[in-house]
Amino acid sequence: MPALRRDLGALAHEAHALKGSAGTFGASALGAEALALEQAAKSDNWDRVLTQLPTLVALARQTLDLMGQRFGTQDKDQTLDPPAD
Repeated sequence: MPALRRDLGALAHEAHALKGSAGTFGASALGAEALALEQAAKSDNWDRVLTQLPTLVALARQTLDLMGQRFGTQDKDQTLDPPAD
């Protein structure tokens, strides 16, 4: 279990950083989801983490799309999906 706890610790750290970044540019919904994920990770709740993650990814995509539209910097070739092998 220690390896899983470390993974959750890293996830909590990254979610916390995302929460702060989202707050900096006014993406309150994304920040709230990042906080929920951070709390789930800190409480060692893998089930909740796995439930929160798809919502967070969807909001991140939506936020990037909206920022691209707003600032005219949206690159249709870039996605949150990993490159195909």
